[in-house]
Amino acid sequence: MTSQSRPDLVIPLVDSIRVSLRPPVHGWLDVDIDLDEFRLDAAASWVLNDPLEELVDLGSFLARGGSGSRRVCLWGEPAGYAIDAWNLNDTLAQVLLSYAPHFIPPMAGRAMRRKYVCTVERVGLARAIRAAVDELFAKAGAAVAPPHWHAPDRYAQTLVTLREASP
Repeated sequence: MTSQSRPDLVIPLVDSIRVSLRPPVHGWLDVDIDLDEFRLDAAASWVLNDPLEELVDLGSFLARGGSGSRRVCLWGEPAGYAIDAWNLNDTLAQVLLSYAPHFIPPMAGRAMRRKYVCTVERVGLARAIRAAVDELFAKAGAAVAPPHWHAPDRYAQTLVTLREASP
């Protein structure tokens, strides 16, 4: 059986990547990710994990390269998404977006349904994450009160790490 007879086996190479984050309010971070025509719009809770730190870690991982994988959990209480990424080679990474109606981070892969899988340029996704985090910090400024942010000093440091890793 070839990929022509099974179109679900074709993994697209994404040309257009956009990540957008809105300042957190009452423990929720709004995350929008566009990969070509695919769009994820999710509100992620900070109760069991830190989605912003996980996104920054993903961006740094993609920018640096190397082996392994990273997971970002976007928990919507109770449903949620997992974004898994691993580097394929020096320029490309695979991204798998999964969903579960009853999601508890970090959630096992078998308990989730695949929503979208694609191949991206590693540096392109890292730059999109960096731009979204930079814009989030610029928008938020002093307007976001401490209970809405988890450890802003730690974010400042992880942002420095992301900026150093991504070109």
